[in-house]
Amino acid sequence: MTDQDRRDIEADCRSLFIAYSHALDDADPQRVASLYAPDGVWARPGEDIRGRAAIAAAIGARDRRAVTRHLLSNIDIRVIDADHAEGRAYYIVYRDDGATRVDFPRPVPASPMRIGDYLATFIRTAEGWRLARASPRRVFDLGA
Repeated sequence: MTDQDRRDIEADCRSLFIAYSHALDDADPQRVASLYAPDGVWARPGEDIRGRAAIAAAIGARDRRAVTRHLLSNIDIRVIDADHAEGRAYYIVYRDDGATRVDFPRPVPASPMRIGDYLATFIRTAEGWRLARASPRRVFDLGA
């Protein structure tokens, strides 16, 4: 593998991390699920959700009125080989349950509710790079 190949994989996986946080914040269950490999795992605290249909159902069951923003930083990608990589990012989640998604007619008062690490394994598929497993690890719980 060349240095350029490694940089391309790192960039693709970093972009996937970012697309994932955007899809979560857009409350788009199908888009979130599509970023996983077909047998991918969303490892929530105390629960592994496996497969795109189950992941989409779990995301779809969330309160549709809630507004969230997942802010990622310190994204670090480690290439294992041409088809596998691992990643870690720091995250801060802001959430407001009383907001309305339509148009955001007003700014939403919020403070961070959670800070932690997002751990991920990535796999190259026929569709491109996808999440094999994504697992948030809470470090600070700041609210509901």
